[in-house]
Amino acid sequence: MVAAGPTVAEVDLASLRVAYHRLRQPGSLLRRLAHWAVPPAEAKQVAGTWRAACWLGGGTLAVWGTDTAITGTTLAEQRMDQRPSGLKLIDTRTWTVRPVDPAAAAASWQAGRLLAFGATWDGPAQRERGGGLTLYGPGDRPPRHLLGGQAVMEAVLDGDLVYAAVDDGGEQGGSVVVSLPSGRVLSSSDTPLPFLIPADRGPSC
Repeated sequence: MVAAGPTVAEVDLASLRVAYHRLRQPGSLLRRLAHWAVPPAEAKQVAGTWRAACWLGGGTLAVWGTDTAITGTTLAEQRMDQRPSGLKLIDTRTWTVRPVDPAAAAASWQAGRLLAFGATWDGPAQRERGGGLTLYGPGDRPPRHLLGGQAVMEAVLDGDLVYAAVDDGGEQGGSVVVSLPSGRVLSSSDTPLPFLIPADRGPSC
């Protein structure tokens, strides 16, 4: 179990024993991890931290999420402001952390590729903010960035195509289809992304 802090809980499903591991990383990152907990004054509002994790195999765990704070001193001035916690990889053999993508608020593991994307709410501007979509892998391939700075809510790989749900300013959001070889947007729609089941997705999360 991964939470917004420098400790990971490992549960043995056979015995239900729990072991706690302190993550090791550069000092500046540890100082930031120590402040991931929400201050008591903010805890009364819709503020807090959210984390998700995915097992990539080979002793590697991917972790991502958001940190939400409330700004403003009066009820009329209050705004919810979200920030991505970034995508990080945890080596469970040494319990060390490697930051991968500081702009990512969400991620997905599909067909041997790690997709980093996400959208967070900009309270002062009253809009979604994003950082596009970045694909890592397979293997030692260099990262591939797509969709500029768009807010991407979800992304699905299917062969040489990426289907992405994006924030287009509408109430339900829109969707785009991107060609991986060219990086071009082949089509866009103001309708939500349908539920897709790729023909050969392999292990995913």
